[in-house]
Amino acid sequence: MGRGKILAICQSGGEFVTNNDGTLSYSGGEAHAIDVDSEMSLYDLKSEISSMFNINAELFSIKYFLPRNKRTLITISNDKDLRRMVNFNANSDTTDIYILKKAENRIQVKMSEVDGSERINEKIDEYRGSSSDSDDEKPLFHNSRKKWLFGRKESVHALLGGGKSADIILWRNMQLSGSIFAGVTVIWLLFVWMGYHLLTFICHFLILLLAISFLWTNGASFINRSPPKFPEVFLPEDLFLSIAQSVRYEINEALATFYYVACGKDLKKFFMVIAGLWVLSVIGSLFSFLTLIYISFLVLYLAPVLYEKYEDRVDIVVEKAIEAINKQYQVLDAKYLQKIPRRTFSNKKQH
Repeated sequence: MGRGKILAICQSGGEFVTNNDGTLSYSGGEAHAIDVDSEMSLYDLKSEISSMFNINAELFSIKYFLPRNKRTLITISNDKDLRRMVNFNANSDTTDIYILKKAENRIQVKMSEVDGSERINEKIDEYRGSSSDSDDEKPLFHNSRKKWLFGRKESVHALLGGGKSADIILWRNMQLSGSIFAGVTVIWLLFVWMGYHLLTFICHFLILLLAISFLWTNGASFINRSPPKFPEVFLPEDLFLSIAQSVRYEINEALATFYYVACGKDLKKFFMVIAGLWVLSVIGSLFSFLTLIYISFLVLYLAPVLYEKYEDRVDIVVEKAIEAINKQYQVLDAKYLQKIPRRTFSNKKQH
């Protein structure tokens, strides 16, 4: 491995055993390897582990042993701790890290500088026995993984595609996410509250852009500055073709669903579509079209980060709501819907 980079062996699902000499050893479970460097953030590491082991990043902590010390587990709680782990193991190609469930009482590890060198001072509250760390933080076993809502197998960050786009939606980059939110809000205020029109806004924006570019280009020579270099904008044909194909596919799916529901093949889906359209019609009567677009933006932009923060609570509430709705539908179906005569459809294809 290169300098400042190690191969971390992530272990989960096993248990710690106290040896006769007081050292700890880990047995059982499963293991995966992750490349970790000094530039990696704790959030990125936990996201990879969450996706790898299919567990919620908020429900586990990461621990490791110092070189030549198998008695004390060190907790990684922030980016600085992660960099220290990489530095401590700089002379080794690999190191073991352990994925443990969080507990209310834990060993608190404080890292401080003493005499110009970093040492680790342990602060143990009500600590008895050499294996209490194993009692306080139980390992995440493979068969006890959290069941995510709607049967999804990825974290929210991975579900949003990962990378910078997911970071923006989940407000990992507060400055950029806040700027986008503020910009969209200002545009909405211009249109709704100040009565600005779309065509007027586009024309004024282009006038301002052209004026600034013209003055900058012609005035650069007077202030001994080089004129701006405008990038050549070229829209590839493949981009529009892929967008058109995606739109075509979604429209065909919507038409097929509409036909399927209209033919009465699925009464449950029929009532769901009717209820959804009715709710949209009520909401549409309360707000203007631009306000509806802004509200949709708020929901899509804020719901993921709020859901990720309160994921466990939301999952419990939604699961209970879905269960209650299904029970009510079963009662409705048994009493009324099954008595409705339905047309029999043949599956023969027409040639």
